[in-house]
Amino acid sequence: MYVAPETRRSGVGSHLVVHALEYAARDLGVLQVHLGVTTENEAALTLYRSVGFDVYATERGCLLIDGVLCDEHLLVHFVESVE
Repeated sequence: MYVAPETRRSGVGSHLVVHALEYAARDLGVLQVHLGVTTENEAALTLYRSVGFDVYATERGCLLIDGVLCDEHLLVHFVESVE
């Protein structure tokens, strides 16, 4: 997911994530959602943690970005049933 710089810090990102999680539970029957975020992306980590994601592992040097190996946090959110 990407939020344009001019709309960051306006709640758009969390609104999108919450609605995506609701859709996944209600319409797709998803029980858990996994995602990865570079360890340096504090804004994304704060957003995902605020809607219930938890870091369950960190992969060291798994992403090559601009010639630099970066670490990635793996997160999970257990989706509650929406009826």
